[in-house]
Amino acid sequence: MAAGGAWERANQANEDPGAKARDGSIGVIARGETVPPFEEAAFALAPGELGPVTETPFGFHVLRRPRLSEVRGDFRDGVRQRMMARVDSVYLAGLPDSMHLAVRSGAPAAVRDVVRDPVAARSSHQVLASFDGGRLTSGDLARWLDVLPPQTEQRLQAAQDDDLKRFVTAVSRNAMLLVKARAAGMQVVLDESYPPSTTDFTAVINKVISSGADAFLGGGHYPDGATLARQLHDQKADLKWVTILVAPDSEKFKSLGAGADGITVPSQWEPQVKYKPDFGPSIAQFTREFRAKFKQGDPDYHAATGYAEGLLLQHAIEQAGSIERDKVAAKLNAMDVTTFFGRDKFATGAGDHGLQIAHDMVLAQWQTRGGKLEKEMVWPDAAATAKVVYPIH
Repeated sequence: MAAGGAWERANQANEDPGAKARDGSIGVIARGETVPPFEEAAFALAPGELGPVTETPFGFHVLRRPRLSEVRGDFRDGVRQRMMARVDSVYLAGLPDSMHLAVRSGAPAAVRDVVRDPVAARSSHQVLASFDGGRLTSGDLARWLDVLPPQTEQRLQAAQDDDLKRFVTAVSRNAMLLVKARAAGMQVVLDESYPPSTTDFTAVINKVISSGADAFLGGGHYPDGATLARQLHDQKADLKWVTILVAPDSEKFKSLGAGADGITVPSQWEPQVKYKPDFGPSIAQFTREFRAKFKQGDPDYHAATGYAEGLLLQHAIEQAGSIERDKVAAKLNAMDVTTFFGRDKFATGAGDHGLQIAHDMVLAQWQTRGGKLEKEMVWPDAAATAKVVYPIH
């Protein structure tokens, strides 16, 4: 490659199925998310630079840092997904306490047994953790291992007991979410995961159709979500409701045509919302000035979030008449306002001080109007630009 060989050809020998399916890309990463040798090599590269062969406990790696102009859309989608994951993590982090999760003392040894022989563990009912309304067994964990990256098993084999307990807690959160769904009146007829390398969802969609499901909730990276939407349409899944993460928030999703119609996606903010701000710019003004400043399309919720944070801090300073930390903090603690971004109020308890507790996510839906696909806001009512279409088929 240093002599001019093609990256695509080199990727054919890639032994990481997830990266290979994405043309060799590992997506957006941050410091602390990979092993030290990989991190040091990756973050030392300049845009467009190809690095030397790097060895880690997982093998040998050829790293290239793409220029932003090459991956702008993928980078935006990756950051969007990470932001949504961060929001989700606030809710997920509270589940073990609110649902009284108890990880059994013998869980670390049991996890090692599952990793050693996942096939035999599938029939095991040994309890690793219990919580209000449910439990996680060795058999459950064995099935989860099928869809986790291959490196996961390698890491678990060398993990300490405390790390294994944290892993059991993380997997238990997924089981707790299913319990919450049932408590909300939803009947979960299919709980299916897929390996990161999946590019054809025909088998998954066949299971969805066979289950008799009315609604589909799922998705992952942009390629996953776009392919799922297209194949759900092509296979005539005949669902009444479809929500997919990440992909439908992108303007390029409309290229799916009929496959995009009716699909919904959660978001922190969209330019189409209709909040009435107590102070600061209107939605139209913010969008107009963003376009003029950066010479590009509409702002996404990352831009809106950043601006709103500065706006709230400015408002607190003005209300305090000071930049003294305690006085500004007191105004932030008492704040309950609406800006172009929506309602904002901060928790003040010892365990959750500073967390956002009033901002509603919005739900967008692709709808066909006059033969043209448009992304409309359908929830909450304060942000809605159109009525929700249900059922979509």
